[in-house]
Parts: sequence; structure tokens; C-alpha cells
Amino acid sequence: MSFGKANDETGCLHMKTIQALLAGVAIAALAATAATATDKHDQHKKAPEHSDVLNGQVNMSSVISDLKLDVYDVDGDVVGTSVAMGNSASVATLNNTNVTNTQIANRGNIVAVLDAEIEKVDGDVFLTSAASCNQLAVGTDPDKTSVKNDQRCGFDPRVELNGKIANVGGDVVATGAAFGNSATVDAITRELSVNNTQRNEAPIGADVDLTVRRVGGSVTATAAAVGNSLAVTHTPAP
Repeated sequence: MSFGKANDETGCLHMKTIQALLAGVAIAALAATAATATDKHDQHKKAPEHSDVLNGQVNMSSVISDLKLDVYDVDGDVVGTSVAMGNSASVATLNNTNVTNTQIANRGNIVAVLDAEIEKVDGDVFLTSAASCNQLAVGTDPDKTSVKNDQRCGFDPRVELNGKIANVGGDVVATGAAFGNSATVDAITRELSVNNTQRNEAPIGADVDLTVRRVGGSVTATAAAVGNSLAVTHTPAP
């Protein structure tokens, strides 16, 4: 089987998955801290009622990730990930929050490359190559959340994933995803306001070249190139 190119197409959720994991870890840490914080009378301390997050990031140089895998005879799974990001921010809070985010990537190539030769694996094989100019992930659980986001991408995010895979007992999943600007907001709140501006002026490319032989499970291959992406999930608080 052979899989080719995608340019400026939506469809891959891997970047949002990474962001969600980062936000989830941060929220879990905050929750644990709040649950164990006590005053001198052994009562829980009151959490701050308001958070203001002001983030400004500028990337003006190349960001390159290059991973080469040569794997043979594995009893379990094989996971390979190559990620290049110009600017990345993750915000997780449990109180009323205002987020103002500005990210600019206008110089230097942002490239993620993954080359893999894999043979004789009893479990599953997961390969991911991902690149992004700008990323923002916001996860909150308060009464009110406001997000103002401004992202500008002016240089080329590009991914390459080349794989030769044979004799796999489980599944094979290969993903190549390139984003210009990506923002994810996940809020459990009574009031949510999102003001989003994303501008991409760069060519974006995702190139996946995969050859697979003798797989016991399923084979899934994805090549996705996305200029601008915004995902908002609002769950009204009781």
C-alpha cells in the first residue's frame, strides 16, 4: 500500500490531541493542589477567583525535528513521534479566566521528519510526524472564560513521514499533520467569549509515503495540511 500527499486540507486531530493532553495534565495538577491546600485550621484554602493570562510569543528561526527508527523483533508496541512547533501555549485554570494570546512565526522553516523501517512487531505500530507555526490550548472550569487569540504564520510548516513496515500482529496507524495556526478552547462555564484571529501566509505541506506488508489488524494512514484551525467546546456549567 502506498499513500501520498495532502495540502491545505482539514482532517487530522493529532495536534488537538497533544494540546488536550497537556491541558489535562495541568488541570489535574491544579485540582490536586487545590484539594490538599489547607489553612492553619485544616480547612481548604479558597482558590483565587480570577486569572489573567497574557502571552506573547515570536519565533524567528528554524525549528527542525528529525527522527529515524530502525526496529526489529518487538513483543509489544512501537510508537514513534516527531514534532516541530514554532510557538506553543497551554493554559489550564479552575477559576474565572481571561486569556490574551499573540503568537507570530514569520521566519525560519518548521519541519518534522520521521523515517521508519519496522519489522516483526507483535503489537501495534503508531507513527506521527507533526509541525505547526502556532498552537494554543485553553482548558477551564470556572463561571466565566474569555479568550482573545491572534496567531500569524508566515513561514512553511512541513512534515514528512516515510515508512516501510512488515509483519505486524496488530494495527498500523501513520499520521502526518501540518498546521499553520491552531487553537483549542474547552470550557465548562456559564459564560464563554472567544475572539479569534488567525492569518496564514505560508505554504503548508504534509507528505506521507508508507509501504505496508503482512499486517494482522487494520491500517490507517492520514496526511493533513491545515492553514487555520479553531475548535471550541462549551459545556454549560450547572
